[in-house]
Amino acid sequence: MKFPDFRGKEEDIASIQKKYLEYFHEAGRVLDLGCGQGTFLELLSGSGKEACGIDSDPEKIKRCLQKGLKAECSSVFEFFEHSDKQFDGIFASHLIEHLLPQQTMKLIQTCHNVLTDGGVLVVITPNIGNLHVATETFHLDLTHIRPYPLKLLVALLEEAGFSVIASGEDPETATDFTSSKLKRLLTRKLIFRLLPTAFRDAIFSGEDVFVVGRKA
Repeated sequence: MKFPDFRGKEEDIASIQKKYLEYFHEAGRVLDLGCGQGTFLELLSGSGKEACGIDSDPEKIKRCLQKGLKAECSSVFEFFEHSDKQFDGIFASHLIEHLLPQQTMKLIQTCHNVLTDGGVLVVITPNIGNLHVATETFHLDLTHIRPYPLKLLVALLEEAGFSVIASGEDPETATDFTSSKLKRLLTRKLIFRLLPTAFRDAIFSGEDVFVVGRKA
């Protein structure tokens, strides 16, 4: 069964994800887990990285191959079970929310195991602290199992042995309430005057959160 994709246009996703390239500046070989149709793989390849991706959707892998990208159709656990490669970096965007807690812990630990010393793991997931995510967008994907709040995600990486070097919400994914920049600015100012800080954060925070861990 195919589900609608509500994440937006590929070029918009690429624009948002481009900043995460900086964390792979010193990486040679980078693995993209749940690579989709290759948005971040293209960014990695364009920056001179040896990039490969995996995804369980054969149609998305077909799209990657049509772009000339290195990708294969597999679940993340099947891939690691049959691969003895090590990587300097791993990118996992909008993947863990599709996993059970035990699977997420196993995945993060496995990523730590297959990274070279100094290797970097970047994890991105929906921000359940954002009101729009909590009440609507997270539930638009029927394959979502559970959210992972930022505080929990940081703790999971640290438990697996990572040193967390960056974390937070992605401001580029903040909820856009109107198509007009002027209306959005006026709405923001009005709400900032009327609502307590916690409510303002829930409304205007980024719809994605990220954590970057480095293997010591």
